Amino acid sequence: MQQRFAQALDEMRNAATRTEYSSMGIRVVLWQHSAALIAERPWLGYGMGGCSPAYTARLQAASAAPALPAGDWRATPSTDPHN
Repeated sequence: MQQRFAQALDEMRNAATRTEYSSMGIRVVLWQHSAALIAERPWLGYGMGGCSPAYTARLQAASAAPALPAGDWRATPSTDPHN
């Protein structure tokens, strides 16, 4: 159990620099983009069915930046957002 927690912490702390997809790393990326979307529309949000397109648009904007190469795992769209 300690090894699994250590792995999860490592994946979360190094999500920005990891070259391979990880279950905890993708959560960090989802949280970061989601927090930015919430900050943009804190009161009314994006409406029914609007979260996924807004998230995808945010990813496309992030992919245009040189820090995120095309095809990178951090550019994976959220097709079934919940909560």
